[in-house]
Amino acid sequence: MDRLVKWTVTVALAICAHSAVAANSNQVSFRIGAVDILWRLPSEYCPREGEAAAKAQAVAALDNDNITDLDIVSCADGKTNTDHYVILKTPNALIFPAIDRSEYLHSVADYVEKANPSEWQPSLTDDDDAAKRFESIFGSKATFKSTIKPISKDDICVYLGGFVDTASSKGQRRGAVMACMTIVLRKALTVYVYDMRTDASGMPKLLREAHKIAADIIGQNEK
Repeated sequence: MDRLVKWTVTVALAICAHSAVAANSNQVSFRIGAVDILWRLPSEYCPREGEAAAKAQAVAALDNDNITDLDIVSCADGKTNTDHYVILKTPNALIFPAIDRSEYLHSVADYVEKANPSEWQPSLTDDDDAAKRFESIFGSKATFKSTIKPISKDDICVYLGGFVDTASSKGQRRGAVMACMTIVLRKALTVYVYDMRTDASGMPKLLREAHKIAADIIGQNEK
């Protein structure tokens, strides 16, 4: 279970370079196993395009434990904010099983309450090949230190949140992340909401955003 969050919260922070995004295309879809998930994008989110989409795809390929279902950025009021973005992922191990949401949330909550937080400290140095690929994408080596911890649980998600500090030859950045682990149409889906500018006071807002996205996707598909 620790690997479900370890890589994702790390490598995804590297996508935040300022790049173009597409206009809101409203309806998006992705497949988990043999199940199609449909979502009418809220107007404040847009898909990436161009170089940003290519880099996001390359970064997603570094994650050996999850598939990336969707990658969108904030574009509220027609203004793109690539410091605020959302990534939807599914663990490879859970692509095909049909899972009950309440049982899944109970199992995940029980695990994260007992797990050693040190298991969630991500580092690209754990995988030399991934570190080299990261450097080839962004032109510099990087190290990461995370403080990801369990936050709460409701009938929609188990929430994990915190910060990942990134250091490279290009400088240092701290990014906030909130993960909402849920089930849609009996398929595992985690909503990751990232913000490169917020501090601890902004974490409740990220939780509400992650919850809203997950609830919206569930509501649109489980009618």
